[in-house]
Amino acid sequence: MKNKSHKQKTYDRGLWAENIAKIYLIFKGYRIIQSRYKCPVGEIDIIAKKKNSLIFIEVKARQTKTQALESVTYKMRERIQRAA
Repeated sequence: MKNKSHKQKTYDRGLWAENIAKIYLIFKGYRIIQSRYKCPVGEIDIIAKKKNSLIFIEVKARQTKTQALESVTYKMRERIQRAA
C-alpha cells in the first residue's frame, strides 16, 4: 500500500510541475499546442509554439536544475525525438 501512495504522490507532483511549466510558457509568449501527447513511440509532456518555432518539452520536478538535467537520459531524449 505504501508503494502505491508514493507512486500517486510522484504522479501528482509531475502533473503539478507540468501545469506550472505551462503557465510559465504562456507568460513567456508561447502557445500550448498539446499537453501529455501520447503516440505509439512515446509521450511528450508539452508541445508549445512561439512564432515559427515548435518546441517539445519534457518536464522534470527536481530539487535543482542540475538534477533535472541529469534525469533526462540519452534514451529519454531519443524517445522524445521519435515522438516529435
